[in-house]
Amino acid sequence: MSSLSFFVAYVLIVVQENIKDVITHIMLNYEDRIKELSEIRFCGQCFKGFIRRYEMNIHPAPLEVEEKPLPQYVFPPLSALTSLIKKIL
Repeated sequence: MSSLSFFVAYVLIVVQENIKDVITHIMLNYEDRIKELSEIRFCGQCFKGFIRRYEMNIHPAPLEVEEKPLPQYVFPPLSALTSLIKKIL
């Protein structure tokens, strides 16, 4: 196995294992270059996706809060209310 193919295999294993760390390292050290590349016509979409992935990693989605159902209120029938009002008056 040549040293180049060993290096490629090693990088692929590391990237598959620690992709967030690799993206963070690249964006922290080469952010200006990545942003420039995202403006290029031919490869811009790829680098824009890279930037979005980095932003998702540093700003994770908020935790979902379990919503409690609203209490169900039972109102008396309208006829009962009108008869109660007539008794009062």
